[in-house]
This record gives sequence, structure tokens and C-alpha cells, in this order.
Amino acid sequence: MSKPEEPKYRRLKLENRLIAGTVVSCPGAVELLLAAGFTRSDGELVLPADAPGLVTVHAVVSSALAQVPTKMPPAPGRAQPPAVTRVCGGKGWVVHGLVFEFADGSRAGAFLENDGSRVTSLHDDEALARRGGSWQPVAPDERVVRVTGAQSAMGYLCGSVTLHLSSGRLIAVQGGNPSVFASAFDWAVPCDAQLAEVVFDHKGAATGLRMHGQAAAPPPARQDPDPAAAPLPPARVLHSIRQLLAWTPPVGVPAALRPVTAPHEPLPARPRVMHCHDMQGGYNAKADAEYLAVFDGWDAIDVFCYFGHHRVSMPPKAWVDACHGRGVPCLGTLITEDDADGENLALLSDVEGAVEALCLLAEHHGFDGYLVNLEASVPPHCLDALHELLALLTICLKQRIGEQALIIYYDSLDSATGAVRYANSLSPANQSLFESCDGVFTNYWWGGRELSRSAELSLASGGRDRRADVFMGVDVFARNTSYRAGLGCAAACRSVREHSLSLALFAPGWSFEAAGLKTREEDRQFWEELSQ
Repeated sequence: MSKPEEPKYRRLKLENRLIAGTVVSCPGAVELLLAAGFTRSDGELVLPADAPGLVTVHAVVSSALAQVPTKMPPAPGRAQPPAVTRVCGGKGWVVHGLVFEFADGSRAGAFLENDGSRVTSLHDDEALARRGGSWQPVAPDERVVRVTGAQSAMGYLCGSVTLHLSSGRLIAVQGGNPSVFASAFDWAVPCDAQLAEVVFDHKGAATGLRMHGQAAAPPPARQDPDPAAAPLPPARVLHSIRQLLAWTPPVGVPAALRPVTAPHEPLPARPRVMHCHDMQGGYNAKADAEYLAVFDGWDAIDVFCYFGHHRVSMPPKAWVDACHGRGVPCLGTLITEDDADGENLALLSDVEGAVEALCLLAEHHGFDGYLVNLEASVPPHCLDALHELLALLTICLKQRIGEQALIIYYDSLDSATGAVRYANSLSPANQSLFESCDGVFTNYWWGGRELSRSAELSLASGGRDRRADVFMGVDVFARNTSYRAGLGCAAACRSVREHSLSLALFAPGWSFEAAGLKTREEDRQFWEELSQ
């Protein structure tokens, strides 16, 4: 208004970060400008050159503002709310953590564990870091003026959230899988308020903003959809190799009985389909009760694997019973990911002890084998022991629980160096490990060249055709892949079948978790379309 003759000073772009943060976010600000003579035009507010009286209005407003202190004192009896000094965000496929830290040291927000439970204390920086928490500073002269983002179709807090600061700067926390993002949200922070917290329902939705001075709502209760349902049994997990080597069957607890319908023969000599079940960390109502009640792709699969990030994740009894009732082998997972504690060395330093304990676990709980997923480097001097582990475990399990027993190796290591290296196929880098066990589950970033190489190498492996033992990994959530999530991966599945190779579908519970299919009929249709 001080230079009305210059056009650039008579035009405001509403999408400009600074304008959005300092003007648009203030209730009544746009209306005031319209009343003063601005007009809307293509996302801008434009002041005509002949707007009457604006210079006079400017002089009056400037005179009034000169009488106002630059920093308003707090109202009598009302303390100035502490300012946000930094923000911590945690994300995976979606956002699972957002915490504000204030000038007085207090914190507010939510951080969820992999199973959806809350981190015990927001002041536990180790717990926040373990869940991928990353801190970003907020300057003393900045405040949050707007919050935007997208909801999540797969639970946790939301798909993405962006904090718009008064400086025009953005603090964004965005999940890694936009295919599960849902509807957008957009809220402004009132000019006279200080944001205390973004409120979430812990089911994938941001529900609003809480300002300082407003009472905090109690955290959402975690309930089974059916309150009358029986509680889930304790998770069948071991957290370390030390625990594994020390495990013995509990006294007085009989081993699981195998029904007559349980599998007892090797897999058919044709391309197969593995269902690798990963849902919100496993061992929760959604993964073990709700999805099991909906899943109806039994005719489309040959093997079921219960995946988890514990050192040993054994399938819950409900899944073992469901698989065996339909003649499908049911596998657990042996995994190492962060080997800071020397877990691979502990495992491979006592191969016979590890094999004995893994066989005892499968015998006692009645499941049929393991996916062996070592995503941490193996010391070169332990590579012979790794081959021995796979070979001995494969032989011993078949001797003790039957010919249906399976040991599947995940494509994660270079067998010559022990370094983590995803071949995305059967390759010379992992072929010797493949030949030590029942099959390989490849990583997901493959194309036509990797399919051809896998078929060629497995066709001549050990003098026999082992193409059906190569399970090409397909991530149904489509993380960092060339195909889309859900039915968008059907073309990739067809390509695998055209090479007479097998499929390992990772997290096909996408149909329930992300797409929201709620009936067996809908899930059956999903599997039928995926199989075409």
C-alpha cells in the first residue's frame, strides 16, 4: 500500500508459502483484503490500480499499529504458552510418529511401535530413534501456522503430514508408500493460538489440532473389533540367538498334534505360490484374527510363511491350524537385520545347536520350516558354516517332521564375500546357498533379465530342473518397484509364471489392510484376479 503505483505490490499469490503462512492462515485476513478493494483472480488477490481510498486506509492502519507494542504482554492471569522448539517425526510405509518438544522441555504427540502400541514415554529418545525418529529444529521466531497431509489406509497415524511455519519453511514427514495414502486434510492454526499437538485416532487418521490451553484427549484405546472375542495368545517369538540356543520344550506342555489333513509330502513339481504374511508387525488382532477370517485365497497358494522382525517368529496356532486344515505347509521366519550384537556370529558359531533348537521349535509348535532371512553381513570365515546351517537344517527337518518340511533362503547375501547384496534373482552370487536348501526367495527389484537368468541357472542346478524352487519376490505394496500395488502387480506375476518360476507374494494382506476388502467373497475375487 506504500507503493500503490507498482503492480507487483498489488498482487498476492495465495499459494505462496509465506503468504499462506502469515496471511491466509489468519481468520478474516482474506475477507479484510477483499473489503479493502482486492479481487480474486487465478489463485491470487489483485488490487486494481484505481482502488479508492486504500492509501487513506493504509495511513490510518499504520498510525494505529504504531501505538501497539511490538510484543503483546500475556493477558492478566494467563501464562504465555511455551513455543515449539523442535519436532520429531517417524515414518515407514506411513507416518507412525509425530512429537513436539516445547521451550519448557515438555513434549506432546504420539509415537507408535510396529504393532500399533504407543511408545511408553515420549522422553525416551532411544525408543524414538529405534522407531526411526528424526528431529528438526524450529527457530524462536517461527510458529506452526498450518498443518496439511494425507490419511492412511493401513493404520498407524497418517500417510503424510506437513507443518507449515510462519517463515514459509516446511517440516514434512512422509511415508514411503503413497499407494496406501487416503484423503487429504488441511487445518489452519488461529493467529492468536499456539499449536500443542496434532491429534490422531491411531487407525490411520489425523482428526484435528489441539491448541495450548485445551485439555488433551486421552489416547485412543486399542480394542478388538469384537469386544467379546477371546484375547490373542502370547506371541511365539524369540528375541536373540542366545534365547534360541537355550530353548527347550516346556515341561508338561505336549507338542502340537498334526491333523490328518496336514501336509506330509513335498511340494508339487510345478511353479508354486508362497503367501508371505506381514501385517503391522504380526501377533495382533488385525494380522491373526481379522485377516484370517477374511482370507480366502487358499486355492491359489502352495506355501504360507508368517513373517516377523523378531529373531525367530513362529506362526501363531490359528494360522498353523488354518494351513494344515487345507494341506498347506506353514513356515516361520529366522531373521537378522541389525547385527550390532553379533547375532550372525552367534548363530554360525554353533550350527548343530541352532539346528537342534530350530527343529525342536517346529516339532513342538507343529509348523513346517523357516524362511531364513539374514540381512546383515556374515564374516567371511563363517560362510562355510552358513552353507552347513542351511543344508543340515533342511535334512534334519525332513527327517524329524516329514517330507513337507521346507527351508527357503532369502536372497540377501553374496556367498563369496558374506556382504549384503540383493541379486534380485538366482545368480552366481547366491546359487551355492540355493543348492544347500529347498529354495530361494528373491528380492523384489527384478526385470526380464533377472527372470531369464533365474530360469537358466535353476534349469541346470545339480543336473535337474529346479525352476519351481525359485520364488521370485513380488511386494504387493509395491515399495520401490516398477509395478503398482495390489492388482497392479498382476502383470509381474504373469511374467514370473511365463518363465515357469514360482512366486513369493510379500504382504498380500494388502487386500484387507490397504484396500479395505472386508468379506471372503471380496478376497477370493482379489486372488482370482491376481492369478489371471
